[in-house]
Amino acid sequence: MKPDRNETNSLKFLALTRHGDYDDFRGMGSDTPLSKVGRENTTLLAERLGALVEGMQVKLLHSTVERAAESAAIIAKVLDVRAEPNTILGHPANDNPLSEDIWPVVRDASCEALILVGHVNMTRGLPVRAAEELFGRLQAPMLGAGYSTARIIDVPQQKIYDLSWDPTMDKEY
Repeated sequence: MKPDRNETNSLKFLALTRHGDYDDFRGMGSDTPLSKVGRENTTLLAERLGALVEGMQVKLLHSTVERAAESAAIIAKVLDVRAEPNTILGHPANDNPLSEDIWPVVRDASCEALILVGHVNMTRGLPVRAAEELFGRLQAPMLGAGYSTARIIDVPQQKIYDLSWDPTMDKEY
């Protein structure tokens, strides 16, 4: 018998966050820093995330690629938490949806709010797996291509929604 989610961890909030906008002047998949717009939009997203996780124990993990690490540093500063690099979060050139590799990190999280900062590949299979595992629901379409966007899985409310730096772009599923 599968253990109840509450027996395995205290996770209430999962944010699958795509890094901010960057200038791709080095070529597809290269390790590039955020653009000015990327830094600004990530700061706005971080402020919105902060309002959602206020009072929760937060863990922030990020891809080791420069633009994801920089995005995580911005979020960490706004939330006053530590950002930890995680090689499992991958590289944008890897088309693997990551659900098998990253799921143990989510499942075994010892926090109330887990924020993962990575790339668009992270948003493919993982939201579906998380929704299924956390509350038995398979309604979690792939996140759009927008930068500074997070797919939010709110476990107590059993809601899945997209949070953007721009509130007019938010969407609930």
